[in-house]
Amino acid sequence: MSLCQEQNWDYRLRLKGNLVVRDGAERHTTGELAAARVFTLENVQLTAKKATTNIGIIHDPDHDEPWIVAIPSVPGYLKTLDYSNRWAIEPMFSDFKSRGFGVEDTQIQRPDRLARLLLVMTLALYTAVSTGQWDTETNPTPAEKKT
Repeated sequence: MSLCQEQNWDYRLRLKGNLVVRDGAERHTTGELAAARVFTLENVQLTAKKATTNIGIIHDPDHDEPWIVAIPSVPGYLKTLDYSNRWAIEPMFSDFKSRGFGVEDTQIQRPDRLARLLLVMTLALYTAVSTGQWDTETNPTPAEKKT
């Protein structure tokens, strides 16, 4: 979080329920705040390093546990919900790692070579997904034709 702040990057970091939050003289865990149905906290200090941030908490009935998310901007429901955007890229990371290309097994050490490999993998994944989408549109299965 400190690195993101130093670089002036936007961030959404999901927090566990056991982190200590300091708001002035008060100390609570993120889990206690979520259980108390707190939705937003501004300019609080987080963890022993006392990093100052804002926290948004979403209590969605469809989720087993609340989302507790550190964000740099003023927290609100929609700003906190931005955390869900990461799910759009998670499948790609999974494809690159354990589920598909196995980039972790390459043992490549040089950044320039890794960058070229990632470029080729990205183009291959894009081609595979685009081909699958095209095939679905042009050659629907009998079950897809009925809908």
